[in-house]
Amino acid sequence: MVRERADAGKPHHRKLGGASGRALRGRPRGGNAGKRAVETTEAVADGIHGYDPTMACSARNGNMTDSRFERNDRFERGLALRREVLGREHVERSLARAQDDPFLLPIQQIAVEFGWGEVWSRPGLPLKTRSFLSIAYLAAQGKLDELGAHVAGAVRNGASRDEIREVLLQAALYCGMPVGLEAFRVAKRALDDLDTEIETDEEPAGGEGS
Repeated sequence: MVRERADAGKPHHRKLGGASGRALRGRPRGGNAGKRAVETTEAVADGIHGYDPTMACSARNGNMTDSRFERNDRFERGLALRREVLGREHVERSLARAQDDPFLLPIQQIAVEFGWGEVWSRPGLPLKTRSFLSIAYLAAQGKLDELGAHVAGAVRNGASRDEIREVLLQAALYCGMPVGLEAFRVAKRALDDLDTEIETDEEPAGGEGS
């Protein structure tokens, strides 16, 4: 025989236990603990319904609509190293696009400040080794635009063509031959462009006969 519940027919609400339940019911318990729980719940709700990621950056960058980088010490250190490795023209082009676009600015701030000013600047690995790792990772992911920039960066960090070739062969072995073939094409183009750039820089200022 099935016994009928005494509250049958009434809406059934599952009671929430712990801090979550107290926060949702807004019932203070144990001094200020309940109040803190309610405030936490409200903050989470605000984050879900009204969070604006640009406002999080504005706390650090002032008004994001001004499109200004926060040029702290770590940013300046990262910017100098990024220019040294990837070339001033490449870096200035990326920064110029972000400088006038509040949508792009935060990711460039993070890339320069934390990527280059924090990780790339660490003393644990030589810059040439970091370049080799970057080349292998970018080849594996098929990020070919970035790959070309980092191949040229590896040369600036003291890598030889032979060393870059070996890194790409290793990547092809583990990532697949199509990845390797495409990576070699991109790397060859980047190296050729770098050779042209070096030859141009070495030409006499007045041209032939000067």
